[in-house]
Amino acid sequence: MTWGHAISIGTISGLGTYFLFLFLEIIWGDMLKDVLISGMEQAEYFNINLILLIGLAFVFFISFLTNILILGNYTLGSRLLSNFFAIIYTIIILFFISWLSIIIIYKEQYSQLDLISQINLSTHFYCIFAVYVLSDPTMFWIIAIMIYHVIFIILIKLFLIKKRGFNA
Repeated sequence: MTWGHAISIGTISGLGTYFLFLFLEIIWGDMLKDVLISGMEQAEYFNINLILLIGLAFVFFISFLTNILILGNYTLGSRLLSNFFAIIYTIIILFFISWLSIIIIYKEQYSQLDLISQINLSTHFYCIFAVYVLSDPTMFWIIAIMIYHVIFIILIKLFLIKKRGFNA
């Protein structure tokens, strides 16, 4: 597979995922908007984290399903591994982006925390990043879609194996 082919597959998959996600987010977002607003006002991060992680699971599920369907002429094992590692790397990259953003933007407050408090705060990095840095959880999910598909392009270039009998 050439890089051009990998980029076109990843782009088509990313756009499909983006539009499917927006459709689900509109339905789901209206139901949870009040929970997000009240959670932000009261600094209750558990519900916000739960909503963000469920939304992230939607992103991964839609991406996974779209990629499995689009890449039908490649072996199932190579499709599953590419998607699985794209999910793992996206979670790690999102964590570090969130962490670094919080350290840079809130460096004075963050530096005043002891090590235990910093570790406890790490469970809320996604939430703080999405709500206070980005000011919109939807942007967090869109960033996740972009990161996932950039990683996925690299992985499909390197790891996809065509099924026997396909010459396209």
